[in-house]
Amino acid sequence: MTEIDRLLGKSIEARRSLLGLGRRALAARVGLAEAAIGDIEAGKRRPTARQLFDIAEALDLPVPKVFPSIAAEAAATTEAKTPSLPGFSDARAAAAHYHALSKPCRSATFSFLVALQLVPDQAYEE
Repeated sequence: MTEIDRLLGKSIEARRSLLGLGRRALAARVGLAEAAIGDIEAGKRRPTARQLFDIAEALDLPVPKVFPSIAAEAAATTEAKTPSLPGFSDARAAAAHYHALSKPCRSATFSFLVALQLVPDQAYEE
């Protein structure tokens, strides 16, 4: 799995803990095994889009809100490696992580963002 999977898992675990939910309770809400939730939180398993939506719903969180801690941590990691450009640190970090993905993963990520209506269909053609 990737660094993004690990960060996504940390974000899910943090929200679950904030709500006082155990892994078993979250697993029951989303129809997964407790071990599957543990693997997702550890970054050892990548949830499907449907599972991600179900997890976000069970955590009373819109799907895009699952990602803020990922963006912040990715930006910090990328900032250490690249020179500073005022106003562009978040975009630069997102672009660096996006382009580090394989083409199929980039395509799936882009399709997911389009489905969430975070970017228009015509914004980018690969």
